Amino acid sequence: MAVSLVPELGIRNNTYYYHTSDGYYFHKYKEVGNASYYRCTTGTCDARGILRSHSRDFELRYGHNHCPCPEFIEYMRQRRHLIIEAGTMTDSDAMQLFSPDRNFPFQHELTLESLRTSIQRERLSNVPEEPISIPLLNDILAQPLFQSVLCSISDGNEPLYKGSRRSNDGTTVILLMSGRCSEVLKAVPSLYAFTLTLPIKDTPSNFQIHVIGTLLDGYSVPLAFLLLERDTSLAYTCGLSLLRDKITAWNFRSVVVSCNDNNIRDSYRQVFAINIDISLDHYILEIGKLVKNLLPMEKLNELETMHFLQLCVGLPMVPQNLLECAINVLKTEIFKRADDVLRHIFGLILLNIEMRWIRCPIKGPMFSASGNREKTSDAMETLKGTIMNHIPYAGTGLYTYLRAVRRIEGASGETLTKMRTAQRSTQRRYSLSEDAEIVALTNILIRFFGDFATPLQNLMKVVATKRWHVFLKSQQ
Repeated sequence: MAVSLVPELGIRNNTYYYHTSDGYYFHKYKEVGNASYYRCTTGTCDARGILRSHSRDFELRYGHNHCPCPEFIEYMRQRRHLIIEAGTMTDSDAMQLFSPDRNFPFQHELTLESLRTSIQRERLSNVPEEPISIPLLNDILAQPLFQSVLCSISDGNEPLYKGSRRSNDGTTVILLMSGRCSEVLKAVPSLYAFTLTLPIKDTPSNFQIHVIGTLLDGYSVPLAFLLLERDTSLAYTCGLSLLRDKITAWNFRSVVVSCNDNNIRDSYRQVFAINIDISLDHYILEIGKLVKNLLPMEKLNELETMHFLQLCVGLPMVPQNLLECAINVLKTEIFKRADDVLRHIFGLILLNIEMRWIRCPIKGPMFSASGNREKTSDAMETLKGTIMNHIPYAGTGLYTYLRAVRRIEGASGETLTKMRTAQRSTQRRYSLSEDAEIVALTNILIRFFGDFATPLQNLMKVVATKRWHVFLKSQQ
């Protein structure tokens, strides 16, 4: 018997549902040649149908695996109505919309949880056009509705947006941080911090993301993000003050900063009254610049140069009370093998290290990482790598950067959950180089320092992993 297909207006503009007056409904999903193809609106049903242009008979292929639903259109209209209405509300207000007291049709099937994904999609469609500056982004994030869409982490409904402030020079700073990471931030003994300068799409402007993280049981964990309109001392002080007021208490006594900006270090000292350590990569970069400025190119590849630079990299592992002895080791063991030119240049480099990093008359020793593996390992590089794996290609919009921060913070939450439930994967193990040169250099310090084992093991590891890093930096 011939079966006619009846179109019925859908719940969106220019959309249709199709049925055969038997309670089963179809979508048209493609047209090929002179035929239109249909499938059942129930996603788990295998029923398919064909309607050929020269015929009015609807050919059903494969039967339905569910009962007919004559109220399907009414159900979809009620569903669409709830999604649109909830899309203009926050979750707390939407809960009232789905309250059992309202007694709306299909109440048991249409719940807030079952429609959450569709509601979020509706909210996202209502988000304003992508902003082109941090102040405009802040105006959007300040609205609770858009917080839940743009900066809620994947494992919960808590928005990352923790407020904003304007510094005395008019710079807007936004703080992004989850509640779980806030609790960790209060408890950790030390932090790492670095700043990324990123361009904004379709504008000549840049903005800064200041990342604050830590290392927990071998895991690199980003904890908080400051979005800065401009890279100024007042902006950093303002942003860190906002962070301080949000966490209210903290246990960290030092921060390793990867930058050459005294303003950032001074802001940390001013706001948190803590010690500032310079990250190893910054120290290595400084040595590389000295080598580039002082050493002739033909001397860069000489063995004595590499010996000297490798031992300089190991200086942060030496206790403060033995730093002068370590300098004497360098002079004794390296200078005697160098020619007059290298001896003079090595002397200038050591003098710079002593005056800038060890005997700084104003700020005191700029590094002291003895006995703290985290400060002397590649924790900072690991943290940067974690961030850069998520940060999109430069030149994307602020919403894209914001989604990247959400993914990073969500990953941090998953890491903290693994640690809390003791379901950790095997921690990264650092292999020591068997290179004969490194072993020989380490033996020099072993003879001098005796059984001072821990810093020597760190020295071996750092020299092994940073050996060519120093050389490459020196040629930039």
